[in-house]
Amino acid sequence: MKLVELLQLRAATALDDLPEAQVRELQTALGEAGFDPQGVDGTMGPDTKSAWAEFKDATSEDNPDVIGPGSVGELQKMLDTAGALIPSGPIWVPRFPNSTSVDDLRGSFKEGCVAFLSALRSAGVNVTVTSTLRPPQRAFLMHFAKAIAEGDISPSQVEHRADIPIQWVHPTNAASVDAAQAMVAGYGIMGPVALDSNHIRGQAIDMFISWSGTPSVRDAAGNPVSLVGEPDANNAALVRTGATYGVIRGRGITGDPEHWSFNGR
Repeated sequence: MKLVELLQLRAATALDDLPEAQVRELQTALGEAGFDPQGVDGTMGPDTKSAWAEFKDATSEDNPDVIGPGSVGELQKMLDTAGALIPSGPIWVPRFPNSTSVDDLRGSFKEGCVAFLSALRSAGVNVTVTSTLRPPQRAFLMHFAKAIAEGDISPSQVEHRADIPIQWVHPTNAASVDAAQAMVAGYGIMGPVALDSNHIRGQAIDMFISWSGTPSVRDAAGNPVSLVGEPDANNAALVRTGATYGVIRGRGITGDPEHWSFNGR
């Protein structure tokens, strides 16, 4: 795609000041570059602003509320390589985003999560959901970024996927590893990342949990449970309570204390 309307910009311009034709072109371009604006309607809404902010973050540019010749040029460069392989690195982190909505979970696990979180919040417990449904493309990127960063696989050995035009191999192996490590840091990876996981099936949730004092939480049977002890996901009473809802604390996942699923994996 070659930009036309946006090339008319001669100075930094507030997103809200763009005319409809430029907004439409921006939305189309962002979508082709992998930053989904949730449709092309010529309206500068929150989804388009969010996609533009992701693009600016991926290209290490400041001020996501404006657009100008420099950022338009960076967008054109990305569009020019959209049909080719794009080097690994932080630019991939915003793509194929995780959902943080409990509504995207599935089946009885979704029902259990809704009830468990409601019980926690009703008791004054702080809950921040960081991940629910994960696209398989994101799992692929996370898995192999970690494997390359830790030296478990050579960049040249990663299987190519047609729907993920990433180039893991850089001019030097050190550069390939550095790019993978930057992705690991950008993703905030704390534990292993499986290619096929409960997250991909909508049967897992990552969430940070904390509280003060000794709150009393109702289990699935309505019985009060006092959360005595550590005010986090390691709390034994909390883990037992979650299990009554079918929300099982991740077992044996080193360095990843926020993971819960239907079976603890």
